[in-house]
Amino acid sequence: MVRGKKEMRLLTNALGAIRNTSHSTPDNCDEFFNYGIVDLLVRRLMPEIKNSHLATEKINSHIEAVVPPSFIPDATQPWREACYRAAGSLINLAEKCPSVAYQIASNRRLIYLLIVAWGGTKAVTSESKALKNTTTSIKGVPLLHIGLAAILHSAEDGALEGGLDDVMLQVLEKEKIRKKIAQRNEEERKRRLWEKK
Repeated sequence: MVRGKKEMRLLTNALGAIRNTSHSTPDNCDEFFNYGIVDLLVRRLMPEIKNSHLATEKINSHIEAVVPPSFIPDATQPWREACYRAAGSLINLAEKCPSVAYQIASNRRLIYLLIVAWGGTKAVTSESKALKNTTTSIKGVPLLHIGLAAILHSAEDGALEGGLDDVMLQVLEKEKIRKKIAQRNEEERKRRLWEKK
């Protein structure tokens, strides 16, 4: 347990170094995974989970589970930045190491926590709503991180007991819509450039 301001600052800086290193090569990310850094980061984010391989915890059998608000510390908590750096490290590692993505994808609560940390709080809702193919349907939801996409696809491919729920499907669907809109805008931009010639 971190007790003082100095310890908290050291922890935050160490997690920042891990996050920065996780941006590097797949070999470094594999080494992190082999060293067991994923379990260390998961325990920092979710102290009640002793091993992130635990896909059989009760939450996984409840498809409509949502992350409690207390899962992500609010601005008054001194460990908020450390938690976000730990979450960012996991997402970065999952981007370049399939083993990390698969391990994280086995835990529903952890996936929800990472969705919220990524900035997709608006995507985490207790009710599933039909998506409309409009720009407003993706308003307020940031661009999906490649690492988070890898985690969701691993969950979809069988890592997560019970498969993807409505919230996770919604995140992936919104990204598909965003890509279609971006592609359409790019085609329109090229068309206008061609017409000017």
